[in-house]
Amino acid sequence: MLFELICAHKRPAELNTYTTQHSQISTLLTIAQTTNKYHFSTTEHWAVNALYNVLTSRTPPHRHYDLSHCKPSLLRRVVEVSLLCQHVELRGFAIERWIQRIMAREISALAAMNVADEFGLSKLKGISYYAMLLASDDTLRYKSDVFDSDSEDSDTDAESQDTEPAHTPSSTLTI
Repeated sequence: MLFELICAHKRPAELNTYTTQHSQISTLLTIAQTTNKYHFSTTEHWAVNALYNVLTSRTPPHRHYDLSHCKPSLLRRVVEVSLLCQHVELRGFAIERWIQRIMAREISALAAMNVADEFGLSKLKGISYYAMLLASDDTLRYKSDVFDSDSEDSDTDAESQDTEPAHTPSSTLTI
């Protein structure tokens, strides 16, 4: 319906702009979602394939829409639409870009963790949890006084082992 409304006002040459690096990714995402909802399978197929072709072309889309530089919210939306429309290649491409950016520490893994948990994406889940574990190691350090108190306890234990205990079996037994 949305696509038909867009097409009614566009000439074929103007529709071709949706398949170039100058296309509006958000419009293609909306067309794919809407046509999926209303079961316009041919239009949905066209929109999701156009989206995939634009995102994977040798000439990348505008930096705002390039999955190697975009915000995590766009990555999430691309993954959601790829799952909704069952486009395996688009899903794999988006997840790989997300993983690359997480491992390069360009973006936080938190959004990826949420998406991976919500949709059961095991590879994205494993990498995002691993990245969060590495990040926590960088930011959460134990204070030295925690280790100092442990070493004091072990020193006390060592001193008590040097002296004879107060209640030994020989001292409590009388013959």
